[in-house]
Amino acid sequence: MEDRRTGGSTRFVAADHAADAWDALDLTDLAPLAEWVKANATGDCEVVNIPSERPVHLSDGAALYDNETVYFGKAHRLHIVCHSRGEAELVARMATLGVSGDTCVPMKNQDAMKLSQALNSRLEKAAARLSELAASRSGDSDMQEQVFNLLQRWYVLGKPGVADEKNRDDAD
Repeated sequence: MEDRRTGGSTRFVAADHAADAWDALDLTDLAPLAEWVKANATGDCEVVNIPSERPVHLSDGAALYDNETVYFGKAHRLHIVCHSRGEAELVARMATLGVSGDTCVPMKNQDAMKLSQALNSRLEKAAARLSELAASRSGDSDMQEQVFNLLQRWYVLGKPGVADEKNRDDAD
């Protein structure tokens, strides 16, 4: 009798729905964004260290100076001076998505802009699929949004624990 009273009352949290959706994800490229950028960068590249401070600020491009500078934090104390406007836009986009730490990016404007377009296309495709999966896991719009945000975070930064499992498999 005790089991009947508590049975069926378990509620799934967003992480449970997201983990289920992640297992059903059929995208071919699940590399974290920093790795994907490094693998797809062409031309001369440099490693930049993206700070974890947010928000990220990049001038609108109309300014005479600072078009290649990305500022971090409310006080704009931390900044990265890039070699081109395209590199600055790519670094700002990656930082806005949550990437931090050392990242390899192209220095030339044309190479960085081309990579930015590929990145945006990749994220658009993934967002459409992740949105479908989130909607299929819950009818509640708040829960769908939470699941989508978590899936998108995992897609950009990598799912926690996946690297640990991969390292264990490699050791065997």
